Amino acid sequence: MTTQERFARRRKKLEEKLTRLDLQEARTLQREQAHDEQIARDLAGVPGHFAHGLNFYKLFWVFFLCCFLGVVIETIFCWIASGRLSQRTGLVWGPFNLIYGIGAVLLMTRMIPEHGVARGVWHSVFHSISAFCNAGFDLVGGFSYYKNDPVVQLIICALITVGGIGFSVLFDLQRNHLRFARLSLHSKLVLVISAILTLGGAICFFVLEIENPRTLADPEMYPYMRPVNALFQSVTARTAGYNTLNQADLTPPSLMLTMILMFIGASPASTGGGLKTTTFGLFFLLIYNVLRGRERVVVFRRTVNQGQMNRAVVLFTLALTLIIVSYLLLTLLLEPSEAVNSSNIMYEVISAFGTVGLTIGVTAELNAAGKILMCVVMFVGRVGLLTIALGITRRPP
Repeated sequence: MTTQERFARRRKKLEEKLTRLDLQEARTLQREQAHDEQIARDLAGVPGHFAHGLNFYKLFWVFFLCCFLGVVIETIFCWIASGRLSQRTGLVWGPFNLIYGIGAVLLMTRMIPEHGVARGVWHSVFHSISAFCNAGFDLVGGFSYYKNDPVVQLIICALITVGGIGFSVLFDLQRNHLRFARLSLHSKLVLVISAILTLGGAICFFVLEIENPRTLADPEMYPYMRPVNALFQSVTARTAGYNTLNQADLTPPSLMLTMILMFIGASPASTGGGLKTTTFGLFFLLIYNVLRGRERVVVFRRTVNQGQMNRAVVLFTLALTLIIVSYLLLTLLLEPSEAVNSSNIMYEVISAFGTVGLTIGVTAELNAAGKILMCVVMFVGRVGLLTIALGITRRPP
């Protein structure tokens, strides 16, 4: 190869690189402009927009009160049922307010420089509560806005995880000063299964998406952010609903993995929905012990009673039945289109059951009957299959 050919080749590569940089800059400016317009509409209450008559600050306080009252009411009912309300009333506000506060303060370090003091504080508090409550609402038009920000992603991951492990586990950790050996069997199962699902999911997402140019291999994504985004996808699929990666751009194996994580969901007595981690863990421990020819299920040197194992099998069966029936009904209610196909409908149904909120386009195509069906699935997934079943049969738990 002559010198002129080498120079021509290098010049061509530089021109291609400059073209990509110009395209990335144009996309960034377009996103920022759309984001500014969205905020302006929210603040002004533009007619025809969802925020008409409800400005940003009112929206924040409505959201704050709903999440706040939801946590308080659920906790009080749990304590009344256990007869310990008078003994633990002092534990209601401390841990939750501390978690909200720490998350909000940490988010302020990133959002105040970006949005200013007033709006940065509001955004920080809003996203802190939304993440802890596994709500998935955001004020930035999608969390892909932060796909290159490790601080925001890791803080949100931590809040989602803490909110998803359950109030009883949080109290157990507080009572035993974070000592794993002293925790109850329930708490140990929740922590171990949650860690396996989170880390295993992150590794799988990283391997499956590392060569996908529309997700982790996106030229706009920094290389060191690829494992962080894989971790965020693994955590948020467990009922949170945030997403830094476009779900429609995921590879089929990644979509299947996301559906599995959404089906399992969070832990009992938490802010999330789904089958629950302990039910999933006990079900597969039962399968393992049956295959090994063992009559008893022993976990952490403790035997799980047969009633709990039967309950896990019943819950798993009811969850699969609900998803299959809902899937069949939704296929009958919706007309086939590019966005509405069998795999996408299954994704939406499982997302509703886990109260996740992730979508790949079917939600926008729902008719009135489809929306009612999805609301029922979300309600059952959040309240709990066993609670609904016992309420219908009118038998005490």
